[in-house]
Amino acid sequence: MPPPVSAKKIGGVPAYKLARRNLPVELAAVPVSIHELTLLVAEADRVRLRVRCSAGTYIRSIAHELGAALGCGAHVVELIRTASGSFTLDKAHNLDELHQLKAEGLLRQALLPMAELLPQFPAVYVDDVIVRQIRQGRDFSVSAFRTNPGSEHVKAIGPDGALWRLAKSRFHTSTTRRWFLTEKTGPGPG
Repeated sequence: MPPPVSAKKIGGVPAYKLARRNLPVELAAVPVSIHELTLLVAEADRVRLRVRCSAGTYIRSIAHELGAALGCGAHVVELIRTASGSFTLDKAHNLDELHQLKAEGLLRQALLPMAELLPQFPAVYVDDVIVRQIRQGRDFSVSAFRTNPGSEHVKAIGPDGALWRLAKSRFHTSTTRRWFLTEKTGPGPG
């Protein structure tokens, strides 16, 4: 169950805003998956857990429910997200590191290439002709054999390896081509 102080919206208003005004907050339970729940450390009145879970899981709710089950109450003191999808903590930078990179004129080194984002979208590699079409805001087509047939979206990656556009399927035939309508057009790569 999501906690009342969460970003979930009720009638378009985040639940935390309602809770802070002492208004009733009733959020529906959402299905989540707990892939791992491991006790790492148990001390007098504290435990340290490792949780691998699906999106939408509220760790504060897990702590609350564990405390209720044990009859002692529980809350989160520290929370470290070690991964989100394919992004892991070892690829992250803390604020001091970012300030240092900025001071050295190397802040770009902290950025991931746009083409690596949204790993769930299959990449479609396009040539310079298609890149020109994309830059002009035009739709483009790719062979159905070059895309994941079950995917509604793709990433158009140019010959330079840069992300040029995210695209959504607009028309599909069972022959050889799938048409894509570009979304959020803008000048230049990614």
